[in-house]
Amino acid sequence: MWCRNSAQVFVSALLGKFSKVVGIEGISSLSERGQKRMNRWNLLKESFPAHSKSTRVEWITENFLENKFWAQDADFIFLHWTAFSLPQREKIAQYMRVCGEGTVVISFTNPIPGDDFVVLVNDSCMTSWGTAQFYYQEKLTPPNFEPESQ
Repeated sequence: MWCRNSAQVFVSALLGKFSKVVGIEGISSLSERGQKRMNRWNLLKESFPAHSKSTRVEWITENFLENKFWAQDADFIFLHWTAFSLPQREKIAQYMRVCGEGTVVISFTNPIPGDDFVVLVNDSCMTSWGTAQFYYQEKLTPPNFEPESQ
């Protein structure tokens, strides 16, 4: 794995057997970069392996801390949340409770807090700012649409 803007999303869509790959980006210019690359993805899609042709690639550009519905139908999520505080990561983890069992998440710098996801791989890779930790995690629990008890 290497760290470049939107590359992980496209590599995951190409190599994984996912129905949907979601790029979550709060900085509009970075999300737009991924969106622009969709033209090339669509142009080359017919030459991809059969399992990749039907993979939906989606980019979300908004404050996903305020939208709790982005995770409910994703199979694979890549979170580059290096600058998020623990309370923000905990809020995102609550939103991710609606993910289906078996959902795969790669997060940078910090794993998903809580008991719904297990870390399968904890490793590091080179980035533009140096070495960063990444976590490959899988959801162990079925979707939970009930609000978290306080």
